Amino acid sequence: MKPKPFKVAYINGYLGLHSNKAQKLKNALQDMPNIEVYHIPVDFKDGYFDGQIIDEYLSQHGIDLIVGSSMGAFVSKYFAHAYNATLISLNPMIDPKASKNAQNILFDDKFMGSYELRHYIMLNKDDELIPYQDSYALFKDGAVRSFEKGGHRMSNFETDIIPVIKEIIKEDVIV
Repeated sequence: MKPKPFKVAYINGYLGLHSNKAQKLKNALQDMPNIEVYHIPVDFKDGYFDGQIIDEYLSQHGIDLIVGSSMGAFVSKYFAHAYNATLISLNPMIDPKASKNAQNILFDDKFMGSYELRHYIMLNKDDELIPYQDSYALFKDGAVRSFEKGGHRMSNFETDIIPVIKEIIKEDVIV
């Protein structure tokens, strides 16, 4: 009997709907047996955001690990908690009221909560949208990995981020 696949979902940020990061992650994890990587394409638009597209996908397919980028990481806290999944946040948005991209988005109250979950945070010190000092101050007691360069869009995704994701999967998630 084949073991149940380990399911990884990538949730993009505000302008990342057509990002190729999910495909890059999928390609990089091909050498790890029995792992499935999916992109849940989220089009963050002005107005009310309840996360229905994410919830529908996760309830249909299940999930073990969520990799969320920026605004995708912000909303993924709730889903990681709700589905008992591990979360890796990449340059997570920390305050929607302070984000110029999120000012016209009304997030459902469930996204404003603080949740107990297995959470890894990756921050680039040269993030031009979310000040590193603010992010680090918020997450400093957690599992934070910081990188010198890569900016908010994580240009270091393949060189720095993916190897750490693989390490987390090997050492901390798949037991």
